[in-house]
Amino acid sequence: MLRSLVGSEMCIRDRSGLPYLELCGWDGAGAALQWLLGPLRNRTDSVRSSLIQFNQSMFNSPEMDLAQAGYVYVPLQCQQQVCRLHVNFHGCSMGADNIGLDYLMNAGFNQWAESNQIVVLYPQMRGTTCWDNYGDTGTDYCFQRGRQMAAVRRMVDALLGTE
Repeated sequence: MLRSLVGSEMCIRDRSGLPYLELCGWDGAGAALQWLLGPLRNRTDSVRSSLIQFNQSMFNSPEMDLAQAGYVYVPLQCQQQVCRLHVNFHGCSMGADNIGLDYLMNAGFNQWAESNQIVVLYPQMRGTTCWDNYGDTGTDYCFQRGRQMAAVRRMVDALLGTE
């Protein structure tokens, strides 16, 4: 669960299942981005058309379970200038092919991204699959050479035009 200023459930402890966003009056996305990037301008409305779907199949392999579609949020200003990049990994079962665009549009990252010129890459796992947090895909799971991280790195390289 991600605690958000926008969500479809009131803040309840130990709740699991859809829709995975809790309306708690606490901005988890803002807290995370400010911890990573430092002080930011206040969040603003996101622009639905700035969430772009892309084909992840070129980054997939038989050992992984990437969804066919990934997403990237490109703020309006970033369509004309160079911006920072944030990669956001959804939680288990929170991929768009399982819960739709609820997480992508309402977790709060796009709102911060729009006002602070941050492109947000949302790689997607298929269905209820999780990103590897514990070494299920091998001991190098959390390094750039790990299967999932290598695929995400190729996505980043494609965004940056350095592939």
